[in-house]
Amino acid sequence: MSRHTGGSKSTIEHARDLARELGRDPNFYEIFRKMHVKKADGQFVDNKSQMICNAPSRDGVRYV
Repeated sequence: MSRHTGGSKSTIEHARDLARELGRDPNFYEIFRKMHVKKADGQFVDNKSQMICNAPSRDGVRYV
């Protein structure tokens, strides 16, 4: 199981907030990054989260 920094807000709520910030719908990697990177120092919460976020997507396009 991967740790996250989402607090009591659901993933849907985080996605809506991020959509407002970006002015468009965020993709999976943008939401994942928002929920698995610490605001204080910009570091991933754990190695597993970093590996998932840095892995290439199935279509070969990097989104982060």
